[in-house]
Amino acid sequence: GSAKNRSQNEEIAKAYSAALGIEDDGNIEVPDGYPAGYQKKFANLYQINEDVAGWLSIDGTQVNYPVVHYIDNSYYLRRDFYRKDNKYGIPWLEANDSMEPQSDNYIIYGHNMNDGSMFADIAGYTQETYWREHPIIQCDSLTRQREYEVMAVLQFKDSEQAAQDYY
Repeated sequence: GSAKNRSQNEEIAKAYSAALGIEDDGNIEVPDGYPAGYQKKFANLYQINEDVAGWLSIDGTQVNYPVVHYIDNSYYLRRDFYRKDNKYGIPWLEANDSMEPQSDNYIIYGHNMNDGSMFADIAGYTQETYWREHPIIQCDSLTRQREYEVMAVLQFKDSEQAAQDYY
């Protein structure tokens, strides 16, 4: 369950961070067919899953995951980064978001698990002290590194009525 999923996500994070310590990204080997313009630090992840779209992290939290993009919003709902069945899923971009050309806004979906994993830490943003401790969300796409300051938080229960009220 949770320990296995956490271990797997740590393994993926190591594959990603292996390239982060290399100062000259010219020393990072990229697979054949690796798209021009992609940051080379994603090459290891791209070899595992070509659906990789970026990396999402919040310092001091468990949020440290690859983000994928696929034509179907339900595909990664219950699949891991290796495309295997997994109740935790993996964070994914809204299917209608565009990587090229880039969308103006991106929606990233992920689970808030009762065991405290995946996006559960994000619930802390309802407390001002938590926001002050974690004001920045790092969201790197395949082509750019970005930092975002948390400006507002909206929390609601996942239901058909909530979807109608907010969307």
